[in-house]
Amino acid sequence: MDSLDEETVGDISKETNGVKHGVSALQNLQNRQKKLLDEVQMLAKRSQVFQEFLAPDVPNETTYNKDVSEKIIMDCDSVWREVNEMQARICMQEATPVSPENPILDILLAKKWLLNAEVEISTETKQLMPLKYPECALVVAEEKLKQVIGQLEETLSFYRTTTKALESELERERAYLEDQKKIQHALKEKLAQLATDTTNTSSSQDLPKEMQERLRKAMLHYKKLNKALFEFSNEFFPLPTENDVHGKRKKKSTNVNSTKNIDYIAIHEILELLINQMTSSPHDPYITVQDNFWPPFVEKLLRFDMAVTHPEDHNKIRIQFYHE
Repeated sequence: MDSLDEETVGDISKETNGVKHGVSALQNLQNRQKKLLDEVQMLAKRSQVFQEFLAPDVPNETTYNKDVSEKIIMDCDSVWREVNEMQARICMQEATPVSPENPILDILLAKKWLLNAEVEISTETKQLMPLKYPECALVVAEEKLKQVIGQLEETLSFYRTTTKALESELERERAYLEDQKKIQHALKEKLAQLATDTTNTSSSQDLPKEMQERLRKAMLHYKKLNKALFEFSNEFFPLPTENDVHGKRKKKSTNVNSTKNIDYIAIHEILELLINQMTSSPHDPYITVQDNFWPPFVEKLLRFDMAVTHPEDHNKIRIQFYHE
């Protein structure tokens, strides 16, 4: 009995020890569970605190097109109805009377009141887009950003084209400046050369004297030739006498008035007129045969090939061009 009792006591003690271990394990699990619950509650509190600082989720395009657009349209309709109601109320109100003493002052005060109301409305209305639709604000911001990018690209292209035009103009101005510098250098060299040439004044002073000497010799030679022509014409082609003139006229016509006397000029004077006409107007060297030209003198000049008649008018003659 004693041995059985000892064995049973040992078994019971083992069982009690196992139960104790199981209870302690359960207690440990319960403690861990409580710790986990406490941590979850702390995380939930922290998430609620920082939730308003988190960025909103980007909406899907389909949800934006269906839900948000419908909400915005409904809000716009309600705002439009309110605007119409306010407009109707304003139209129903009577105009404030203006004092006859100083109507301009009343009008200016009304304008001042209106401007103050507009300023208050503009300061109170900070956002045109309602805060309950952040998706709309995102889309509008993207559209504005695209517009700004497009404007900046246009500005950049404009400045690039302007820069190219300015660069080309700058190149032209540089080329023009180089040309002007070359011209200035050439002019300076020319001035220096002229300054050195002014020292040699002997040759420049002798030139007019030489020309005057040549002109004087040419005039003397001309006078000699004119004198020789005068002597030659008086010796071989003298002026006609009255008998020669009247006899020539009687042969041509018996009805000519014999009392008419004409002072004929010498043949060398006719030649001088022809030479002067050729030198003064080479484009029209012809002269008209006058009454004081004795016809035999004109015939001799034409016969000796010293003068030529005009192809269309036989009353005009010119001197023969021997240099042709």
